[in-house]
Amino acid sequence: MQIHTQKVMVSAQHELRVKLPDDFPTGEAEVVVRSSTPLVTASHLSFDDWLAQLLNLLPPAPAIPLEALRRENLYEDR
Repeated sequence: MQIHTQKVMVSAQHELRVKLPDDFPTGEAEVVVRSSTPLVTASHLSFDDWLAQLLNLLPPAPAIPLEALRRENLYEDR
């Protein structure tokens, strides 16, 4: 396996061009693109706000009236 690292510029059209050295083997290869710019998020939420958003994504829990629960149901084979 041979690894080649090269700094490139990504164009405004989100394209890049890479020229490999002549001694680089031909055939199938894997390309990994890693940005040198950190990912910028739109906003930073407080933990409480993040938790509230997460809880809003969960479906509501089913409501079972206490009268519907019977002690003998604990011992039923399922």
